[in-house]
Amino acid sequence: MKRIYYILFVVIYRIYWRLGEKELPNYISISVMSICVGFNITSVLTYFEIKYYPYFRNEKDYVFLLLMYVVNYFIFIYKKRYVNILNSYHEQVSKWKHTYSIIVFMYIIFSFIIWIWLGSRVRALNLGL
Repeated sequence: MKRIYYILFVVIYRIYWRLGEKELPNYISISVMSICVGFNITSVLTYFEIKYYPYFRNEKDYVFLLLMYVVNYFIFIYKKRYVNILNSYHEQVSKWKHTYSIIVFMYIIFSFIIWIWLGSRVRALNLGL
């Protein structure tokens, strides 16, 4: 699981690097990962009817996203750990770059779609539809 998470970081990093973001691709990568993992966690909790779906109307929802960001910061950026991760997974990601890029893009899209779908389901339940 750790390997998959690192590959996800490396692929997102490389995508932003190729798009011309030379200054902060590491911070952008952990931001995208934090949002996607946040979507996944809230989707699982919502699916199993544990009452939590972020509406971003109170501080609790923002604290959750901030917590995800801080965890990713310490995994990847603290003490420049991302440099070692990029070096160790460079060859593997380069070999399968198109496949990994498609998988990561689909992961991001499907995370968002499932989160929106479950949000509409929660809204329908709250409205009694």
